Amino acid sequence: PLGEESVNVDPGDLLGKRMDFQMQISLCLGVKWIRGHSSRGVQIGYRMYGLPVMFYTPAAWNHANLLLDYTMCFTIQHVTTDFLSYLKTHAVVLELWGLQGCQEMKTEFANVPLASDGYVLLDLCYRHQWTSVPLDSEEHKFNLSEQLKTLEEESENLRDSNRTLQNENLKLRKKLAKLRSFPSNHGLIANGDPTKSTGDRSNPKSPFPSWDAEFAKALKIFYFSMIGMRGRLSQLKEVRPLDEERIHCLRYFANERRELVKELGEELESCLGKLKNEVATIIRRKKELQIDATAST
Repeated sequence: PLGEESVNVDPGDLLGKRMDFQMQISLCLGVKWIRGHSSRGVQIGYRMYGLPVMFYTPAAWNHANLLLDYTMCFTIQHVTTDFLSYLKTHAVVLELWGLQGCQEMKTEFANVPLASDGYVLLDLCYRHQWTSVPLDSEEHKFNLSEQLKTLEEESENLRDSNRTLQNENLKLRKKLAKLRSFPSNHGLIANGDPTKSTGDRSNPKSPFPSWDAEFAKALKIFYFSMIGMRGRLSQLKEVRPLDEERIHCLRYFANERRELVKELGEELESCLGKLKNEVATIIRRKKELQIDATAST
């Protein structure tokens, strides 16, 4: 963090000079597993200046507000235009990793040049690992274009696979809906005995519901609709006019109550009509299947 003695420096003034800076991650707030456990933790990783090495903070176990107190020091002996361009066009991306039943990840310093004071020498890292290929070179642009082309091909393949899976899913849904519309036919084929499959209960091994289940489903829907109506009816009984001595208040209350009673009546008729239709549909399907079973014998 900047202090009173800190000075803002134009990056252009650092060209050709040495630059020392630190990566500090003090704490991370609000990170928590859904179910905490001592073997569960988190760890933060990041990359610097395009290096292939991932730098990791120490792991924090079983804690919601992580006190990391992490500091990594970097040094670049001679600031180049490429490094200044990197600072202007790039940001450090922090990767948050969840750990469970495993060891924490370590930074591999084997191929990272370090100074005697422990600073990471970015000049040597960049020169050794990337053979000084500028970010704006033709080779770098060609590699990026090839990578982009590969990603576009993979994306198109994924879209094709997604369309294929959607079509297969649609076909399976249609088949399932068609099978569910004829629940007792499955019992006729499976049992081989029409007299057994035309009863009120289907084959216990059949995945389709019995007629009792169909009736129970219709009654359940009717019951839940009646619960809402009962609550509205209780509310209607408790409502009283604001001022019983004034005729216009009583008239307004009577009109409002008349409308509520009318709405309740219409809703009750609608619920009863739906129940009658469901029951009639179930009985009709049952009779049709019984006729088909009798004709097949």
